[in-house]
Amino acid sequence: MTGFRLTSSSHNVNLWIVPLKMSLAAVALFAITMTPDMLAAYHVIHIPDWFTMGGIDDARAILSAMLGCVSTVLALIFSVALLVLSMVANLFGPRLLYRFVQDWVTQACIGLFMGAFIYVFLVFLVTHKDEHTSFIPQVSLITSWFLVLAAFGFLVFYSHRVAVLIQNPDAIGRIVDDLRRAVELTASYSKSEPHLQQLDASEAHRTMNDSAAMLSPRAVTCNRFIIKRW
Repeated sequence: MTGFRLTSSSHNVNLWIVPLKMSLAAVALFAITMTPDMLAAYHVIHIPDWFTMGGIDDARAILSAMLGCVSTVLALIFSVALLVLSMVANLFGPRLLYRFVQDWVTQACIGLFMGAFIYVFLVFLVTHKDEHTSFIPQVSLITSWFLVLAAFGFLVFYSHRVAVLIQNPDAIGRIVDDLRRAVELTASYSKSEPHLQQLDASEAHRTMNDSAAMLSPRAVTCNRFIIKRW
């Protein structure tokens, strides 16, 4: 049973863990980039003029535009992810949803845009001007620009990844890879525990039926023959 627990543990994935970690990383990045901005505000260090992005009005206008576009694209990514999951459940069956939920590109894209939104929002909050003083975090402003640019660049790769994932040959190939790994783990565990071979064989048939939902009857028969040989 241990072999199949190792195999099925990859199915127990969460879509929110990676975005949460990247959001926390964005908060940590904000704290790091605010350090030179605070030092520059107290005239401890000097930021070159070519490194700045204008005055307070220009900074808030840029941050507002970035907040709007990042939030819009983030909502679009969630909509596309839910649409793909619904399509997969209808075309391939709900047992194969884990293959699409655990895709690192989807998780990283959501996390990158969430982190960019949180970072730009924090920079927007600290950018202010009152009657006596004004504070423009130039380093954080430049960093937010690069972060949003990287997020939109990764969005192109995410679109390509989604187009590849929903294709039948790619999905079947990944199912076969999962099945092969399950067979190899079962074989190695059965050899080390001879008294559990019969139990492992029944578990192997069940895993094969779950993983081979999209395979042809001939491929299913061939895979059953492979498991019997192991």
